[in-house]
Amino acid sequence: MTCDEGDGDQWKSVGIALNDGPGLVAYVVQNDVDDDSRKLISTKQVTATTAPDGSTVYADADNTFKLTVTKDLTGTLSTLEDGPGGLLLSGLECHDKSSISFTQE
Repeated sequence: MTCDEGDGDQWKSVGIALNDGPGLVAYVVQNDVDDDSRKLISTKQVTATTAPDGSTVYADADNTFKLTVTKDLTGTLSTLEDGPGGLLLSGLECHDKSSISFTQE
């Protein structure tokens, strides 16, 4: 599962993948067309649950990361970080059975 912000030269992507151990891991990647980069900016261990409306919610144990994906594959990401580092992204375009790539720095 991946979710992306709308079109542009710079955007964030979120990928949900199987973890090396139990559970799932979420990757948040900053993409930049100008320098052709895909930088990993965050990873979180997450679990998937189904909300009453049929949406899938991927959240970490501390509730500092939450990606909600509706049945029509529209997503909302919210993160809480110390200081000004939190994110709130809505209207994400999500794709089932897709992949995400990045570089680690």
